[in-house]
Amino acid sequence: MDRYWTSTVAFTALDDDSDLDQEWQGRYPPELRKPDVVILLTVDEENRTKRMRERGESATAEEQNLASDVARREAVLRIYRTFDPIEIDTSDLTPDAVLETVLTALHRSGLC
Repeated sequence: MDRYWTSTVAFTALDDDSDLDQEWQGRYPPELRKPDVVILLTVDEENRTKRMRERGESATAEEQNLASDVARREAVLRIYRTFDPIEIDTSDLTPDAVLETVLTALHRSGLC
């Protein structure tokens, strides 16, 4: 699922007034179910912009902020990584290749 607790914690890095990211890095509140696996799909900025343009999507203010501020983008990724995800760079992969890569990673980790 997209935008679960990991996203909530990671994107608080963009909010200078929040310490939620530090308190909860790599941890889930006891009332939330911890996922069996977290998969972090990354893409370089050039390919991300190209894909959005091809889909006819406009960038949100949050996405524009991440695109223009490398340090903040890296902060978000750093926090995502505290949740020990399977990380896959999709920059030069087709959608079918992304799926195959994810399935291979799950198989290697014994989750599939």
